[in-house]
Amino acid sequence: MTERGQLAVVSTEDSAYFAESIMKSLNSLGVQSELIEVQRRKFKNGEPDLKLNIPSLDHLKGRDILIVGSTHTDPALLEIMRLGIGLATTYQTRRRIFAIPFFGCSTMERVKEAGEIATGLASGEMLASLPGGEANVFLFLDLHSEKLLAPFNGRTQNLTITPLLLSLIKGQILQQNPGKRLTIVAADKSRFIQAQTFAKDLGVGAAYVDKIRHHDQVKARELVGEVAGTYAVIVDDMARSVDGTAVKAYQQVMKSGALGGWVVLNHFAVDHPCTAHSLLTLKIFGILTSNSHPEAEGHSFKHSPKSTILDAGPVYAQRIAELVI
Repeated sequence: MTERGQLAVVSTEDSAYFAESIMKSLNSLGVQSELIEVQRRKFKNGEPDLKLNIPSLDHLKGRDILIVGSTHTDPALLEIMRLGIGLATTYQTRRRIFAIPFFGCSTMERVKEAGEIATGLASGEMLASLPGGEANVFLFLDLHSEKLLAPFNGRTQNLTITPLLLSLIKGQILQQNPGKRLTIVAADKSRFIQAQTFAKDLGVGAAYVDKIRHHDQVKARELVGEVAGTYAVIVDDMARSVDGTAVKAYQQVMKSGALGGWVVLNHFAVDHPCTAHSLLTLKIFGILTSNSHPEAEGHSFKHSPKSTILDAGPVYAQRIAELVI
């Protein structure tokens, strides 16, 4: 494949590791790619400046380009948008494929009380409004709600690692702990269908924790189901803090007679390495999750004996290969 036919790739700084994973997997699928370095500079007053390391203005003209980045912070979201605008207009790329493994503010997909702004939905509207229209494709991963896809009018896909997490439960928990009776516990009622699906496949029981939430304050009210005398596997789409839904659910099952357990997450979306450390010091056997959020790449979490991290890059690579081949 010639340079002109190669898939070009750019990424935000925090998601460079994820771009590298995708490119490695694409190569194994026979898709060549070219990483375009993004130089990040600041003016003296702090305003950001971006520059692509390319030899000429027409280097990317007519080419497909992959833009990789989680929108876990507002600066990351803005950088993705600035790259998308420049690549569609100034550099006249043919198609922009946005790989967004973690979508920030995703729990705010709707207004729940007067005065709120649905910030997750607003972020989606911002991305959907980028120039290029149908030539922009958005690939997300295990969104908190399908409602977040509404602004994109079909130009998107919500990829999933859920089957891979089930395989991890089988390999890392079930097979390595023979004789221990498990119960799959949804961290809240909205995840109960997933818990039931896992439980049926594993031949074990299922339960869920009923909760109430006000903004980021969570209170577990009761456990629906039986966990006494079993080991609990808490399933949730993400963990953001040491007092969030997954942790409150684990505390509730322990109060209800569980003998111990694990937490399984699609996204490890904590805000700081100290939060990751605090989660690892809880009396749990382990956390199984993906590398969708940059904080999962933090040294203390990545190298902890309690963490098992699934690389979601190959999931993206498979879909991207289908788009560009």
